[in-house]
Amino acid sequence: MHMGSKTHTKQGNCMTTIFYLHVENSRIQINTANYGRTDKTTCSEGRPNEQLQNSNCYSPNALAPVSKSCNGLESCEVFATHTVFTDPCFGIYKYLAISYYLHTYRESKLRYSQTPGAYR
Repeated sequence: MHMGSKTHTKQGNCMTTIFYLHVENSRIQINTANYGRTDKTTCSEGRPNEQLQNSNCYSPNALAPVSKSCNGLESCEVFATHTVFTDPCFGIYKYLAISYYLHTYRESKLRYSQTPGAYR
């Protein structure tokens, strides 16, 4: 655990599949990543009910591409699509959710962010 860690939450723009993360005077360190669906409300507006039913949808390989794109940087972009990640639940509308630390000279903070994926 990082000394002085604090968890923050932030939801990405549900209208785009590009996850963009930018921090200032810090470096990003990805903690967890999931491309799937863990609840029925996130990025649900305008979606048919059947695309939201599986809230136990986890991509087994999400951490590697997000870490590769973001670790050690001040900003990064990740495309939240099934061409980047495996499709863990066919027919369900998915989004990318990550938690990450900010490495600064004084402290590290744990944050959480998410952005939508695509229906497939």
